[in-house]
Amino acid sequence: MDGEAKYQYKNGKWYCSKYIAQCPEVKRRNSERNKELYINGRKSPAAGKPSWNKGLTKETSERVAKSVATLKSGFETGRLISHRKGKPHTIEEKKKISESRKRYLQEHPDKVPYLLNHSSKMSYPEQYFKELFEKEQIPLLYHKQIGIYQLDFYNEDLMKYVEIDGETHSLENVKKIDARRDKYLKDLGWSGIRIKWSSYQKMNEEEKHSIISNIKEFLN
Repeated sequence: MDGEAKYQYKNGKWYCSKYIAQCPEVKRRNSERNKELYINGRKSPAAGKPSWNKGLTKETSERVAKSVATLKSGFETGRLISHRKGKPHTIEEKKKISESRKRYLQEHPDKVPYLLNHSSKMSYPEQYFKELFEKEQIPLLYHKQIGIYQLDFYNEDLMKYVEIDGETHSLENVKKIDARRDKYLKDLGWSGIRIKWSSYQKMNEEEKHSIISNIKEFLN
């Protein structure tokens, strides 16, 4: 019948074409495994043993690479459905995922989404201010990576930086990212100022000169 497990016993194993958890043999094995893992309602010592793939990645283990490819194919084709589908993460789970993500990006700064989604070429606003800083003899260098964040212009001796913000920095989610970024840098001893490019473009020469004067004063 549709909706029931379709299975057959072949070469000493049970094979199910759908709803594998409903297969009698699979249910029996799962039940026995659970009994081994739990003794009087508590996890047995065996449950604390590390999994076989701990510390391995698809780049270092052919077995892990095959497992990843199989799972990916299953989810893409709909053969497999995540047990979390439709279930929101708890606050504790979100915190754990966030901390894990931060650790990964700190260890792999080249994988930061901002860097992956943006061109490595200097933007026009950055080129404009780079030339302006050189002309005004303002001691700021271009680009520095600190943790998972990248500074537009910086002075490492003074631990000060200047950011040139485009229109995306007006978005609420980007504002939150900028706030976390500023706090992270502040905790490390850095201080900075931001220049909104669209606002700067609308300024007259006197107002633009005032911005440059403020930057010079900021660096003194």
